[in-house]
Amino acid sequence: DDFIRMDYKDGLKEAQYALGVMLRDGVGGKADLGDAADWFEDAADQGYAEAQLALAELYLKGGGVDQDYEKAFMWASIAAEQMSGDEQKKAEGVQMAAQKKLDPDQLKDAKKLASEWKPR
Repeated sequence: DDFIRMDYKDGLKEAQYALGVMLRDGVGGKADLGDAADWFEDAADQGYAEAQLALAELYLKGGGVDQDYEKAFMWASIAAEQMSGDEQKKAEGVQMAAQKKLDPDQLKDAKKLASEWKPR
């Protein structure tokens, strides 16, 4: 855990995602969805598809973050573009679930956010 935290601070997206998973799932302690969302967001911002999907799922459910269907749609869309097979189907499922909760203007905004997103 300490090594992962050191890698996280260095901006290693794989370590950020791994720490997010540990915090989300309560590995080695109590689950903390808020902290997990922070780690996932850092990795997602760097283009890590698994973190983007994990973050989309948290936004869809409101786990550790305020429920936000636009952000759920955006992150799931970005992740789905990079994934294949079962992972892509899972991302598309989150995308569709979020889309069902959006009105046409919100969907337009979410699609715009996804199309304009660039990794940092």
